Amino acid sequence: MNRSKLGYLLSGIVLVVALGVGLMLVSGCATAPPAGEGPVATIKGKAAGYSPTAEITSLKYLMKESKFHVKVGLKNISDKPKRFNLTIAIPKGPSAGGFYPIQKKKGKIPYMKPGEELVREFRMYYDKAPASVIIKVDEV
Repeated sequence: MNRSKLGYLLSGIVLVVALGVGLMLVSGCATAPPAGEGPVATIKGKAAGYSPTAEITSLKYLMKESKFHVKVGLKNISDKPKRFNLTIAIPKGPSAGGFYPIQKKKGKIPYMKPGEELVREFRMYYDKAPASVIIKVDEV
């Protein structure tokens, strides 16, 4: 009789441990969504100030250090040197943005040459991948 009680006890412990490990794996603790492209993006049209002289050539999103990052490639499709200001917003969340190209030194303001493409990465200070991202491009 003692042996069967011990067997039931050990079986119960193994079952509880297996269920705990299974729930931890299913819940996805300490896992981040994989890097991806495109489907997270909603690019605003001309009515929202999307510059007709700029073209978004690439759009990627990824999780780094438990924060959401967006990598955007922008191309000057004008026949003149231009500078652009890009704004990225998460609905009901943070926003980020910056200039294309970045001014690294004081003095002369840099411009993108005709046909030139630059890629920048923006940290969004958001801890998960959102359902959509709004991107706005303005000519400076």
